Amino acid sequence: MKKLSMIKGGKDTSSVANQKKIMTLLRTIIILLIVLMVLFVVAKFVSDNPHINSEERMKAAIDYIYEVDSDTVIDMREWKDQLVILTDTYVAYVTKSGTLLTRNAHRYSSPAMEISGGSILLYDIGSTSYRLENNKGIEYYSTTEHPIIDASFSKNGTYAFAERGESAICAIYVYNKKNEIVTTWNCDEFITGIALSWDGKRAAYTTVCGTDAVLTSNVYMTSVADGAPDGAVLFESPLIEINYVKRDTVSVFGQGAFSYVSSGKKIETGADMTAATENKYDFDSVGGNTAILLAKYGNETVCQLDVVDSDGDVLFSRTVNGVVNSISISGKYTAVARDKLVEIFNSTGKLTGSVKLSDSAQKVEIGGNYLYLLTSRGISVHSVSSNTELLIPVTDAQQKKDNAVVSETETAAIEHQQAIITVQSNESETTEIENPADSQG
Repeated sequence: MKKLSMIKGGKDTSSVANQKKIMTLLRTIIILLIVLMVLFVVAKFVSDNPHINSEERMKAAIDYIYEVDSDTVIDMREWKDQLVILTDTYVAYVTKSGTLLTRNAHRYSSPAMEISGGSILLYDIGSTSYRLENNKGIEYYSTTEHPIIDASFSKNGTYAFAERGESAICAIYVYNKKNEIVTTWNCDEFITGIALSWDGKRAAYTTVCGTDAVLTSNVYMTSVADGAPDGAVLFESPLIEINYVKRDTVSVFGQGAFSYVSSGKKIETGADMTAATENKYDFDSVGGNTAILLAKYGNETVCQLDVVDSDGDVLFSRTVNGVVNSISISGKYTAVARDKLVEIFNSTGKLTGSVKLSDSAQKVEIGGNYLYLLTSRGISVHSVSSNTELLIPVTDAQQKKDNAVVSETETAAIEHQQAIITVQSNESETTEIENPADSQG
């Protein structure tokens, strides 16, 4: 028996149902085609960009947390989950999300900074001006006895200056947390660097000497309490860096030289210094590890990257091809910036992340699990541990709000610089002098 079609309103309802099914099927096919096209485009993009084609690698930067002229940036360091940026006219404190907390103006002609647990020590090389500050403003202003050569800031708040001397070529002054001079001693050699131990109880410094047109260096270590240095440890080349890796051990780095010094003796590390000249150096004040980049046989396009722990053992060694602009080490990560590519290595030397840029990376800073990159466009920040990037640009509204706060801060800073400060003279008489910062820059 034939099945009869139902007729309703002059239309075959079975035919209408079939047309609806056909339309639904066509829509489904079109959606699937669109999805396939999107997946194809994404796959093509990832394959054409191998620097982001791995779960172990980070995505490329797009935005910047802080816009700054890179030519004005002298230093940048992470401090208390913030980035401290030293430029030729101010010190800025910026969060990872791009919020500008404060900006303290300065008039130093050759500014440099050291970081402790609670403060930033800002000083002017070649002059006598220095100050202590943080992200809430300027804590303390003063002047040294003589022009500053170098400085060090321990974790317990003790700080020291290497200065040009009067009765001697150089002198060292050590201050406690109350900004009082606790000890001082002279040096008849020119000091190139100074370091305080983490507890502030010991000091070490490097000097440079010249005989028969040959430059050599000496390393001295001493107790801050008595100021009498141990015997000199001689190096046959100039040294430019010194840091405490342990309470009684320092690392020194210079032209073709990298070594540890302890108890008046050299302690050779596992780093291969054969035919090596100095290139880049960075010290991890948290873990005590040191990263050194050495140019072999004068060729700066083929370098050797060594990471050495506080015992002098090499954690890993890698060959780096290409001119390196900057290196940084902190905790278990080491960053190497080569033009438009930044690579991240873990403590075993494994490549764990990379960032490919459209602009050259001029400086890198590793802080904990975050990587900061300075390019001509500004500073970007990336999360190293989560394999994702943290890119939160400063909005126009937030920038205007920040600028208003910064203007007030800078005005207060300049007014503070113009104030009269009280210092103790050599004769222990109270004297009022004008802050030398007023005459800087």
